[in-house]
Amino acid sequence: FEKQEELRRSAMRAVAALLAVPEVERSPSMADFANQIRTNADMASIYQSVQGGEGGLGPAESMDMS
Repeated sequence: FEKQEELRRSAMRAVAALLAVPEVERSPSMADFANQIRTNADMASIYQSVQGGEGGLGPAESMDMS
């Protein structure tokens, strides 16, 4: 069971990285995918937890790589 939870968290970290790509939600398939996560209470909760508890499911803020 613990491995399943870590797999879900890992998947949500990957989703967060994808949603951080500028204008990614212009893609109908990505917009639909993000909407499915928003409407699934379990997935939305995991997504928020990997984002540090922030609300919403918008693009993540860009990391300064300088």
